[in-house]
Amino acid sequence: MILSQLKTLIEANAIARIVLYVPNPAQLECEVWAYDWDGETVVAGFGNRLVVERTKEPKTYTSFDRAWIALRGLGFKREVAIDSTLFKPS
Repeated sequence: MILSQLKTLIEANAIARIVLYVPNPAQLECEVWAYDWDGETVVAGFGNRLVVERTKEPKTYTSFDRAWIALRGLGFKREVAIDSTLFKPS
């Protein structure tokens, strides 16, 4: 989903939870994944990973606080979680 779609879904109260996922712990850049109300289902019709509209590559934020500020700026007031696999010992 692109940013404008995420904003529309947030305004429609269709997003229950957002997870900040870190695909490469060495960089700490995070991707935004949005989930529906049942906690497991991706957002129907849009997918759940936020992507850049032009390139369709995952939209990443350079830190958790930048992602948090951006999501709150879109009006999201619900749960924002960090993918816990980042902090599990290998």
